Amino acid sequence: MDKKFDADKRRLAVVLSRVAGASALVMAPKWGKPVIDSVMLPAHAQSSPDVAASCGISERYTDSIALRDVEWNQSMFIPQYDPAKGELVKVEVRWSGEIVSLIRLENEETSDTSSGVPLESEVSASVGANMSLTGPAGLDFGSIAPVVTKSAMVTEFDGTVDYDGPSGTTFDPINIAPDAVTLEITDPQTLALFTGSGAMEFRGVSDGQTQVFGSANISSSISTQSAMNLRVTYSCV
Repeated sequence: MDKKFDADKRRLAVVLSRVAGASALVMAPKWGKPVIDSVMLPAHAQSSPDVAASCGISERYTDSIALRDVEWNQSMFIPQYDPAKGELVKVEVRWSGEIVSLIRLENEETSDTSSGVPLESEVSASVGANMSLTGPAGLDFGSIAPVVTKSAMVTEFDGTVDYDGPSGTTFDPINIAPDAVTLEITDPQTLALFTGSGAMEFRGVSDGQTQVFGSANISSSISTQSAMNLRVTYSCV
């Protein structure tokens, strides 16, 4: 019986060897021990999508500048890419800005009218910020300048500066979130700036832009803040 089992085992091993990645577990009779024949994986399996790249998955780092008064010049820091993990072939830099503002206007213009009907006029204000980002060695990552304008019809001054009533207005809070700016870097000389064991400084700048329109006498109370978010992604082979 042992000779017949050995012959059957050899035939089964030949069949299994034709199937990529298979392993044969051949059971001996119940009084014997299991016999395991391992079949080598074919070479092409090593490049299967299921096999992770030698440098690992793409690395992603983030930093941000929290909301603050719209006029600022601040730094963010991102770790450099460790070349021991593999060759760096692409860096994606993605950043975005955010602006929030509260606009309050009061028309203080008065006029004589015999009709007794308060005269109406339009008051408006524009708020925004010029925002930009630079990176290591002064790399320019672009700029944005989002602006929003709000307007309302009000009457001549009612005697109280409260940004309410017939001569004043307080607009709903404004939140501006412009599209993010994305840049990809593949030039070897520039990629070298992102490679090492330290940290890189990115410099964000925000300059507020505010304008008020309407009558000659307008009181305004405008509070504007801005923020910035940064994301850097390393891709390697």
